[in-house]
Amino acid sequence: MYPFNNFQQLNGQFSSRQNYQQIPLSMINNQGFRNTQISATSSRLVTHHCNIISEKAEVISSSELTNLLDEIFNEFANFQDQKQQLTNLKDILVVLLSVRRRTLASITQHKFFTLLRKPLIQILQQWNNGSDLNEDEAITFRNITKLLKSLVKEITDVNLYPSWLSDSSLLDTIAVCFTNISKSSKFFDKENEQETKSFISLLNTYDDYQKDLDSENTSNQDKLVKLLDPILHCLTSHFYLDSFNQIQTGKESISRKAKFFLIKCPTFLTSYDGRFFYFLL
Repeated sequence: MYPFNNFQQLNGQFSSRQNYQQIPLSMINNQGFRNTQISATSSRLVTHHCNIISEKAEVISSSELTNLLDEIFNEFANFQDQKQQLTNLKDILVVLLSVRRRTLASITQHKFFTLLRKPLIQILQQWNNGSDLNEDEAITFRNITKLLKSLVKEITDVNLYPSWLSDSSLLDTIAVCFTNISKSSKFFDKENEQETKSFISLLNTYDDYQKDLDSENTSNQDKLVKLLDPILHCLTSHFYLDSFNQIQTGKESISRKAKFFLIKCPTFLTSYDGRFFYFLL
């Protein structure tokens, strides 16, 4: 891929979406942006904009990033299949993670971020059903959760959170994951290590979300109530007792599974300050 200054020279020659399709693929894919490998199925327009964002990550303004994401969002409407969407989304997420948190947090209401909901649900469902994630899916899962965690760490006003984070279908999917984790140890098997890390990162995001809901002291405190009952299943499972017994034996370190059951789940539960008993009775 050309460095950013070369793309500036190309802007005058390729100013429309149609003209982007005329850029030879060799001009786009030879160098790639930073250390990211660009797939041959990546959109030229998306790849071009990813390069701009990557080169200007430390200094790009909210308005410029907004304009680029506007065009990227419109480009997604032209993708013919889910695989093409996932490939391009994977590339976009990589460069967005290099942008300053403050800049990203200022545009969290942008419609582009709504594109993350559907693939996140599909990936969670696939992982929950025991199907292996391919490389693109695993990377997308990891980077969506990393991006969300980064955004939430920077936002203190819950009104600025992406609204789809409390979407019923997403919370239902996460709740099923918790319920199944309380019943099967397969989620902590070695082959699931990266996916489990991503899921725990997602839980950390919702923990921060709940704390911000509590600080608002509003009627919205029960937004995440759907996660409570399945988390309680984890805390009443034999995995919790096994993890607790592991601590009692005086081992110097505990496993990721033990940390999940003994630390991560209780942390979310104790942060919740909504209508707890009303929904669980």
